[in-house]
Amino acid sequence: MFWKMYIDERYNIQNKQITCYLKLLPKDFINFEYNNFIKINDVIYIVNKIYDYDVTSSQSTKVDLVTVSSISGYYVDYFSDYLNVSPESIVLDGSTGTQDITVSAYNNEWNYELLDGEGNHIITTDITLTKVNNNTLRVTKNGDYSLNYLVRIFTIAHSKTVGVTGARGPYFIWYPTSLITRKGYSDEFDIRVETNYKTFDLI
Repeated sequence: MFWKMYIDERYNIQNKQITCYLKLLPKDFINFEYNNFIKINDVIYIVNKIYDYDVTSSQSTKVDLVTVSSISGYYVDYFSDYLNVSPESIVLDGSTGTQDITVSAYNNEWNYELLDGEGNHIITTDITLTKVNNNTLRVTKNGDYSLNYLVRIFTIAHSKTVGVTGARGPYFIWYPTSLITRKGYSDEFDIRVETNYKTFDLI
């Protein structure tokens, strides 16, 4: 679970919330981020909420703080975290097809999503993504569609995309090349149609 350490720390029943009034300068507020720690009397806090800060006032501002038991819950080990995927692109032509993406990630913790050609999250029945195990993501084409998607595989610190493309399958079109009639007696006739075919791809 990506956020286990954060959730365990953030919602630790041993942590306490306090409300206080702090003197905040405009530069403090402008540069503020919610992952900033505050140390008061050797106790480390993280800001939970700031109430109605007024940049034009010199009055103290009401702030909710939460004690921090372990700051490691608020950090990701970016130096240890890694992500490798292979291949970088796959092609699924025809009406069906399956190909696996090999994934190698720190602690086997990774997730995935499907994006359209412009990088927007998308839900479609054209293809199915299945996490087979900690090292395999299976891509399955579900019908005779043209494909132009991106599979985004990501960890907390890293993200990589695999292009998924594919053309529709070949179609056979039959068409008459000649029409021959043969007439014998006055009350009978025969029609014979000679046919041929061409093959082409629909895009």
